[in-house]
Amino acid sequence: MSDWDAYDPPQSVNDAFAKVLEDYLERTNEAEQLAEQISVLKDQILFTVPEEIGEQVMEAGSYMVTVNRNELWKWDADAVEAMIADQTIPPHVTRKYSIDKKRFQQLDDKEQATYMHALTRKPGAPRIAVAKKGL
Repeated sequence: MSDWDAYDPPQSVNDAFAKVLEDYLERTNEAEQLAEQISVLKDQILFTVPEEIGEQVMEAGSYMVTVNRNELWKWDADAVEAMIADQTIPPHVTRKYSIDKKRFQQLDDKEQATYMHALTRKPGAPRIAVAKKGL
């Protein structure tokens, strides 16, 4: 048994600490409930706003919502590897057969077209901002 196990704090300290624990438990429960409610509201907003890449702005009553989704690029590594298997690796392609987005965007349209079948683009995670109009 350690010294801590044998420690018997005064009742007032024990009561004060119990109050801290009670408040902590209540606030964490409230926070979890709020987080669940916010998640439901977020889902309702995202259901209403079109799922498109870029910024989408909508108004409802005296409110305005802005939802911004970045564009996510994913390259099919097998397709890229098959395309360049018998070539020296171009500077816009890394060894793991992923294509550097910035370098790819600097290529001319003809060179970009060669790789487009291996690219999947989709919306990223949404960021939501709600504001009262006129503020």
